[in-house]
Amino acid sequence: MIDNSFVGYAFSSRGRMGSLNQIDVIDSKASVSEPTTEIKYLNQKVERLMMITEALWIILKETNNFTDEILKQKINEVDMKDGKLDGKVTPEPPGECSNCGKVLQKNKKYCIYCGDEVIIDDIFYR
Repeated sequence: MIDNSFVGYAFSSRGRMGSLNQIDVIDSKASVSEPTTEIKYLNQKVERLMMITEALWIILKETNNFTDEILKQKINEVDMKDGKLDGKVTPEPPGECSNCGKVLQKNKKYCIYCGDEVIIDDIFYR
C-alpha cells in the first residue's frame, strides 16, 4: 500500500525535496511524451522510406526486367558484408587517418589529431 503522506512530494527538477508544483508536473509530462513523439516520428520516416523503396523497386523491375529473386540475392550479398546473414550490416570500425595513422573518430570530418580531412569513398559507410 502506498503511503499517502508521500504523495505530492518528490524531488523537483531543481534537485531539492518539495511539493510538486505545476511546472514540475508539466516538465515530467513533457519528458514522458518526448520519446513517444520521437518513436511516432521515426515510424513515419520508416514508412516513408519503405514507400520510396517500393516505388524505386517497381521502376527498376519495369524498366530493367529485374526480378524479386535478383533483389533477394542482392539483399543477401549486402547483408553478408559483415560476415553474418542477420538482416543488418554491422557498422564498420573507424579506420586510420591517412596522414598521421591514428584511429579516426566516427562521424568526424577531420582527424582530431592532425586536422587532416577524412575522405570516405563508400557512400553507404555506416
